[in-house]
Amino acid sequence: MTPGVGAAARDGAPRAVVGWYAHHLGAGHVARARVVGSRMAAAVTILSSAPRPDDWPAERWVELPRDDAAEGHDHTAGGVLHWAPLQHSGFHDRMQMIAAWVAQHEPAVFVTDVSVEVALLGRLLGVPVATFVKPGDRSDRQHQLAYDSATALIATWPEEAAIVGGWQPRWDA
Repeated sequence: MTPGVGAAARDGAPRAVVGWYAHHLGAGHVARARVVGSRMAAAVTILSSAPRPDDWPAERWVELPRDDAAEGHDHTAGGVLHWAPLQHSGFHDRMQMIAAWVAQHEPAVFVTDVSVEVALLGRLLGVPVATFVKPGDRSDRQHQLAYDSATALIATWPEEAAIVGGWQPRWDA
């Protein structure tokens, strides 16, 4: 299979493959992935530990293990990351499943909706990463690292709103 190319579209041309990590907290992350993903010409697969919505195709949903149990240690890698615990079975299994999916499907892009660690994993696997930027203070070391390493940043509000603390001019392009 050609990297980033999946099944044929209606016109017979191959469809790009997109992986989309949707955080399990709240309903907004999965809702955004479903709405945008269903309107894309690409074959979007959502990877999440949230339950698969009934209206999303099972073959394009990867149910990830939860990683929020109180186990493991050094959860922030000494303050470098938000959540990367050592010896945490859920975190370990989640990251391995994402890496295996990327290796098997070779996506053209991997979208992350609120996860510094998943954004970095995608980049370290050699996949272009598009990261959603959320309102709030993003001046912390972790967000700076994720945004600097992303191929594209997606902010869904007018530039003049200026609702992201810590925004760097280097990200404007």
